[in-house]
Amino acid sequence: MADYGRFGSFNNGMRNAYEIYIPNMGTATVVDASVINTMAYALLSDGRLYTWGNNPNGNLGLGDLNPRYLPTLSRTGVAKVFKHHSQEQRSFDYVRMFIQDTGGKVWCTGYNGQGQLGINSGVGLSSWTEVTAAGLNPKSVWVMGSYIGFTLIQKADGNCIIAGYGRGGGGLGVSSGTGDIQSFVNANIWIGNDITYTIKQVEAGFGYYDSGGANDRINMTVLSDNGTSSRLLSCGDNSWGTIGNGTTTGNNILTPTAPIGLTARIKKIVKMGNTPGTIHALDYDGNLW
Repeated sequence: MADYGRFGSFNNGMRNAYEIYIPNMGTATVVDASVINTMAYALLSDGRLYTWGNNPNGNLGLGDLNPRYLPTLSRTGVAKVFKHHSQEQRSFDYVRMFIQDTGGKVWCTGYNGQGQLGINSGVGLSSWTEVTAAGLNPKSVWVMGSYIGFTLIQKADGNCIIAGYGRGGGGLGVSSGTGDIQSFVNANIWIGNDITYTIKQVEAGFGYYDSGGANDRINMTVLSDNGTSSRLLSCGDNSWGTIGNGTTTGNNILTPTAPIGLTARIKKIVKMGNTPGTIHALDYDGNLW
């Protein structure tokens, strides 16, 4: 199918549901499957990962940039695939993937124009490459955004690292916001420099980069918890008060900042919209902030 069928308004878009045939499944079952922009994947119970769809940045992990119109075996021994709904924001074809193998190692492939893969360059990958900085069995891997995006990892020991698009005012909470971060750097500031806190949710809003630099703003919010209390911190573009610091000061909140007046332990957050977004927080007493 032509990839523009995803918009659902073209006559040649896919109007019905069709079974997807995974080759040589045998007795294996599908344990995870999803669409990420213009590609898709299916993870089988025996650890085989199949990918298909558009592949302009090597995001299928098949060693080339050629699209695949049928599910194609990309890797074996896979335990989980990391994905996030923010990957659907803007610039559909700039896809990257992170996975964890059955031995606990993290691997990546795909788009890396702003250092989102954390491999000390802005060059993309078309084959699976180990993310050694993640260590073994990280607590979480947050794959955020597409063309403008970043990756936040909380390692097994509780320490946090981050890499990716650092311009547009946010600086990912760890820099001056004037350049990208192409190698993973310490990001414990997002958990209040307290490794007893576990990251529960990450949300972000992204613009898009252009030559004028007028639309490249981002903001991000991280919720962490230690079992008895929580931390809710945000940084980045604040033109519409998204940070919650009592102002609408634009594009310059570089330090992770707690919202004013919110002292309750937070159970869940929801971000609506992109950079000019809103944050909703549900506390453990059922109150909505």
